[in-house]
Amino acid sequence: MIKPMSTQKVYTDLERALMIGGLMVLVVSIVVAVLVANLSISNTGKIVTIGVNAYSDPAGVNPLTSINWGSRMPGDQATVTAYIKNTSTNLNVTLSLATSNWVPTVAAKYLTLSWNYTSGYVLTPSKIIPVALTLSVAQNITGVDSFSFTITITATEKT
Repeated sequence: MIKPMSTQKVYTDLERALMIGGLMVLVVSIVVAVLVANLSISNTGKIVTIGVNAYSDPAGVNPLTSINWGSRMPGDQATVTAYIKNTSTNLNVTLSLATSNWVPTVAAKYLTLSWNYTSGYVLTPSKIIPVALTLSVAQNITGVDSFSFTITITATEKT
């Protein structure tokens, strides 16, 4: 009686070593790719207002005192809409934006906060306007794993 031949291949020591080496290179490549792809920056921005109030809703019901920008990647932009209300009953104002208290201080070199408020626009008493605050992260950011900073929106009387 004839027995069928085994379909299993017998590997030499050299073939086994090459397969194991190739598998190790593949695993290391995947781990390195995952480490680079998972870089993120956690953060929070505190909001301070002078002469105006900031809200998270257009009706001006929910005060906006901080912004959680979420995890950001190099090259990212994130936008949050704030609703700014002139709290004066009889003064027209214009607005200005500033940032301060960056932690770590090097974060200010790689992060930029901008807004779409038109410079010189007059905000009349009790009026609420939407303002888009945009945080931009530089592509070459280094030395920042998490950060915080203060956003200050100031109203100045327009005569």
